[in-house]
Amino acid sequence: MTTLAARSKRTVPPVKGARFGVGLAALLAVGGCDDPNAQVRSYSVPKETPPPAPAVAPVGATGDMAWSLPAGWRAVENTNTMRFATLQAGTAAETIEVAISRLGGTAGGVPANVNRWRGQIGLPAASTEDIAHAAIPIETPHATGLVVDLVGPDPADEEAVAMRMFAAIFPVARETWFIKTTGPAPVLETHRDGFLRLCESVRFG
Repeated sequence: MTTLAARSKRTVPPVKGARFGVGLAALLAVGGCDDPNAQVRSYSVPKETPPPAPAVAPVGATGDMAWSLPAGWRAVENTNTMRFATLQAGTAAETIEVAISRLGGTAGGVPANVNRWRGQIGLPAASTEDIAHAAIPIETPHATGLVVDLVGPDPADEEAVAMRMFAAIFPVARETWFIKTTGPAPVLETHRDGFLRLCESVRFG
């Protein structure tokens, strides 16, 4: 596996001129230095499939994130106090859980967060330039952010599969929002387009 996954095959609408190039550079330049050497975390598949929720997440107080769920995706009861919302997609062994959360300020900055995530799936830290090269831009009338698609190294056990992570970052005013999911690489592959559609639908109140 490559140490940093290639750009998604989905085409993101281009932005006229250098607007997004400047925006991406600004996103990557903001923030401090978090420790990239986080421990690898395991992934568990939820055993139960809750009933479907409305397709559009409600907008709360000014600044809250809202989104439109891709077909087959659902909102589930959020029991994690560190999250704003929890989503699921897929069924049975191909179910993934997607966490939506927010932190105050720059939350350490884009490069520090990406390198922390890389450490979680067993990848070494990457340079800001490599992160910028691999990032998938999200530029819509409603939001600006980026998505990274990270694939972990091949496991020593031949019967095991590599881990993969999709993560999006949306800096908004004095907050930073995150959309993130981790799972076996083949499972996440089936949900890649849905994850990008979710990110492309993001808007703020």
